[in-house]
Amino acid sequence: MQQSQTYKPQIPPSCPLVITDQPMSQVTFSDMPVTLHCPSCGLNTLTSLEYKSGLLTYLACCGICLVGGVLGCCLIPFCVNSCKDVKHVCPHCQRAVGTYHRLGN
Repeated sequence: MQQSQTYKPQIPPSCPLVITDQPMSQVTFSDMPVTLHCPSCGLNTLTSLEYKSGLLTYLACCGICLVGGVLGCCLIPFCVNSCKDVKHVCPHCQRAVGTYHRLGN
């Protein structure tokens, strides 16, 4: 007697799905616009710059006052962008993506 055998195909074991995140590249902010991937809107873009008075601005103002700055000369650092901190902003979503501090954090 011969038994009839049915062929049962074996299902290969499923491979685990591996999802790897791309490491975030460390962006070094400076007083120049930088190209980066915006974490808010997800676009690759060149940042816009906004200048804000920071520690260097106030120290320069105090320093000018101490050496005898007269007639408002101590206010010059508030008019010079090279004395101010630089805030990097995404031009698409208007969100701040980083800040370059001239002194301190």
